[in-house]
Formats: sequence, C-alpha cells, structure tokens
Amino acid sequence: MKTVRRIYFYLMALIGFQVLIWGIIGQIRILFDTSLVGNLGAQVSRSLAWTLVALPIFLLHWLTVQRDARRDSEERFSRERSLFLYGILIGLMIPVVQNVLAILSRALLGLFGVESSAAWIGGGQNLADNLAAILVNLLGFLYFGRVLQRDWQSGPPGEAWVETRRLQRYVWMLYGLGMALIGSIRLLDVLLQFITLPHLGGLSNIAANALSLTLIGLPLWILWWLRIQRSLGQPEEALSLLRLSILFSLTILSALTILVVGGVLLNQVLLIVLDGEKLDWESLNGVLSLGAVFGALWFYLRRTLKQAIATIPDGLRAVAVARIYRYLLAAAGCLAVYLGMILALLEGVERLFASNWLGGSLSSILGPIAMLLIGLPYWLVFWMRSRAEAQHEGELGDHARRSLSRRIYLYAFILISVLSMLGFGGQLVFRLLNQVLAGGTENLLSESLKMLSGLLVASTWLAYHIYTLRQDSRHALRTLQERQTGFPLLILHAGDETFVQEIRTALGRIAPTLPVAAHDINLGAPDEALTGARAILLPSSLALHPPEALRLWLNGFSGQWVIVPQAQAGRIWSGVELRSLGQTAREAARTVTQLAEGQSVRTTKTASVWTILGYILLGLVGLQVLL
Repeated sequence: MKTVRRIYFYLMALIGFQVLIWGIIGQIRILFDTSLVGNLGAQVSRSLAWTLVALPIFLLHWLTVQRDARRDSEERFSRERSLFLYGILIGLMIPVVQNVLAILSRALLGLFGVESSAAWIGGGQNLADNLAAILVNLLGFLYFGRVLQRDWQSGPPGEAWVETRRLQRYVWMLYGLGMALIGSIRLLDVLLQFITLPHLGGLSNIAANALSLTLIGLPLWILWWLRIQRSLGQPEEALSLLRLSILFSLTILSALTILVVGGVLLNQVLLIVLDGEKLDWESLNGVLSLGAVFGALWFYLRRTLKQAIATIPDGLRAVAVARIYRYLLAAAGCLAVYLGMILALLEGVERLFASNWLGGSLSSILGPIAMLLIGLPYWLVFWMRSRAEAQHEGELGDHARRSLSRRIYLYAFILISVLSMLGFGGQLVFRLLNQVLAGGTENLLSESLKMLSGLLVASTWLAYHIYTLRQDSRHALRTLQERQTGFPLLILHAGDETFVQEIRTALGRIAPTLPVAAHDINLGAPDEALTGARAILLPSSLALHPPEALRLWLNGFSGQWVIVPQAQAGRIWSGVELRSLGQTAREAARTVTQLAEGQSVRTTKTASVWTILGYILLGLVGLQVLL
C-alpha cells in the first residue's frame, strides 16, 4: 500500500508542477510578446487558469510527501522519491537545453544569412519565449536540486538512490550523444557536399542547424561521459548492468550501421563499375558521413566495451557477455549472406529467361550481390571465432556449446530456414497444382526454378545449422557422461528396497552412466569401499535420526548430501511440497544429475490448478485466433 500511495502522490506532484511552470511561462511570454495584443484576453485567461488550478494540486501532494520524508527515513530514501527528484530535474533541464539550442540556432542562421524560421528547434519562437522558459525552468531546477542535495546529506541513501543517480547520468549522456551524432553527421554531409557539389544550394540552413546541435550536444556528452568515467572507481558503478547494457547496445548499433553503410557503398561501386551508372554524390555523401561518424563511435566504444567486460570478476560471465556480442554480429552477417544469396538467385533465374538477359540495368541483381559480399566478412569473422570456441575441449568449450546465445543463434536460423522452405515449397506446389488443375500458368519453368533456388539455399542453411546443433549435442553428451561417470552416488536406506528401486529407476532414465551404490544401514555403517562417493542420498528420517554408527560416519563424510523429504508425524517441511514416492525420486534424481554435471540445483514446482486453467484458456484463445 505504501508503494501505491507514493506513486500516486509523486505522480500528481510531478504533473501539477509541470502544468504550473508552463502556466507561469505562458504568463511571462505574454508580457513580452507584442504579437498577442489582439488576442491578449484569451491568452491571459488560459495561462492563468492553468496556473491557478495546478498550484493547489502541486502544493497539496508535494507538501504531503515532504512531511512524510521529514518524519520517516524510509519515505525519504524510497525509490519512488529518487525517481521523482531525478526525473523532475531532467524534465526541467532538458527544456533549458532546448531553448538554449533554439537561441543558438537562430543566431547562427542569422550569421549565415538565413531566416530564423528555418531553425530545426524553436524556429517559430523569439528570444523572449526562450528566456522565459529558461528562467522558470532554472528556478525550478535550483529548488529541486537543493531538495535532492539535502536528502543526500541527511544520511546514507541506499541502493535505490545510487541506481537512480546512475540512470540519470546515462540519460544525460545518451541525450548529449544523440544531439552530437545528428549534428556531426549533418555537418560532415554538408562539408562533403561543399567539396563535391560546390554549386548545390541550401547548405547554409543545414550547416547552421547542424553546427548548433554539435556545439550543444558534444560538450554535454563529454561532460556526462567524463563524470561516468570518474565514477568507475566505485565497484558498483564499474560492474553495473546498466553500464554494460548501454555500452553493448551502442557498440552493436554502431557495428550494424557500418554493415548497412558498407553494403550501400559496395552497391554503388558495383553499379559504377559493372553497370556504368554515374556517381551520385548527393546521396553518397550522406552515407559516407553516416559511416564515418558511426565508424569512429564503434572504434571507441569497442575498446571501452572490452575494458568493461575485462573488469567482470566472474570469468565465465565475462566470456558469456563477449560471446553475445560475437553471435549478434555473426547473425547480422549470416542474415545478409542468406538474403543476398536468395535474392541474387531469384533475380538471376528471372534474367536467364528474359529476352535481353544481358541487357538492361543490373541494379536489381547488384544490390543482393553487394548485400552478400558485405555480410560475408562479418559472418566468417565472428562465426569462425564462435565456432573455434565451441570446439575447445574442457570447461570453456562446454560452456560455449551450452550457452543460451549459441542456442538462440542456431535455432533462429533453423526457424528462418524452415519458414523459407515452407514459403518456397508452398509456392512451388501451388504452381504445379495450378498447372495441372487449371492449366495455362505463365512462366511455369522460370517460376519453378526460382522456387527451387530458394529451396536449395534454405535447405543448405537448415542442414548446416542442424549439423552444428547435433555436433554440439554429441560433444555435450560426451562431456556430461564423463562428469556423471566421475560422480559416484551412495544411497543410504533402512531396509526400504522400494525407495532404492525408485531412485535407481529415475537415475537410469536421465543419468544412466552415473555409478550408484546402495547400503542398508541395518547392516552397520558403510565400509571403506563406499567412502569414495561424491554424494549421498538418504531419506529425511535417516538424516534427522541417524543411528550412532551412521552419525559418526556422516560426520566424517566430506561430500554432498541430498535429503529426500518424507512425511513424518510432528515434522513440518516449510517451503517443501511433499509428493508421492515416484515424484520425489524423480526430483532427487534430477538434483543428483545437476550436481554431477556442475550445474546449480533447481527444483521443479507443481503447476497450480489456476495455472493449468490459464494455460487451457490461453490455448482456446489461440485456437480462436488461428481459426
């Protein structure tokens, strides 16, 4: 209830304050805007109404949460409060930045001799409008910034506040980076247009707006990026998931942009060399500027991402993160090769049956060829690295073969191949049946060959990825069998042969190579031949009340215990669901197998009646959608 209450009060305070400040801004703008003389009454009424309505709403909710924060440290350091304070500071400062950008854009346009209305940001505003917004938002920023500072000084704020502050830093960094990227790309485009097409007009407008974006965005990005870099001395900042996710996303985005740009450039080169097409500098310059900026960004971020991955203390987790990066780029390259090959074959067959197959424009076939050629290096480089890692013997290779990223990659292309075969095969069968039943199908041979070409590529992709998946399975099976063989298990029981048989049966199904021995404690403690067991499995009755000889033997046993819960009078197993002997034996067998294979132990939960009913309902809804 407290969380819901906090969300309500802080949300209403945020809405009330935003309406209030923009009502005040409207009042100030009216004082200096001479164009509103004829419509002054309506403008004053509107802005004053918003101000008068928003003020009590804001004060009611804000003063309530302030009172709660003074009385209770839990309220003062709640996550909702941190999100409100940092969020409202961002909401107040971004309009300040935007209005400064508007002033700078109009000033630069004036220097370039262009009308101020051509500004991308604030073209329809004047200086009074911008100054009013800057003044009011800055006053609000100073007030809430002071509130935030006092909260930080009043005591250790807790993890929620640290996380929100981190989020705020990355929001500002991304905001500045976005403006810097747009501005620098357009600036470089203008420079290239000026060099290659000096007679082209209309560049002053783009240059002024792009320069203003760069002059505002670049320092903003550098400021917050350096602040983030300075915070990395704290382990929680250096190892934060947010930092790793943003670096990862930006690096992947940059690499994919380079792939697309490379395909466009290669296509242009092929058109010039093979098709005799003239060089289109006006469109090519934009592509070159995009590739140059994102290439520089990728070069810098790739090194930063490697450093961030290297700081991860868990070596296997660090390798897993790097593996995701490789598989994403390998997937992009593989998809480009796959689509390029199919489209090139389809166009090739089309041209083969055309009357002038060597004549005409080659743009329709050179585009897929360029896609294939640019995607091939991506695929080969990153896939071969991933393939080599998966072929390693030992723990690293085992983790690589069983990794989720590899499984998603392989199954994704298996899915794509099967769907492609379904589409091409369906079209082929349709055309053949249509020829037999209806007759008169035009271009039957060419259309059939096109579908067969698509089927050939899709089936090749399917066969290769299934083969790779099976190779992984064979490696994994051999590794798991070796681990199971080296993990002898000892079952302790008190003459309960049924219990032993259920456990043996369950283990025989999922871990047939795991050595299993059983010992009846009625015959005394296990002898020395059984002390080499890596784990023991025993019912809870023996674990709670072992005979003296067994107790002494258990005290000297250094392996792992797997205790099977049993119903006993006066004994309640909190958090443990008691099941039938067969179910309990299967669960115990799964636990032993996970221990043998070096996995973390995960228990299975029985689905509730409501869950089962939910699945049934979902299935019925899905059936209705399909029908």
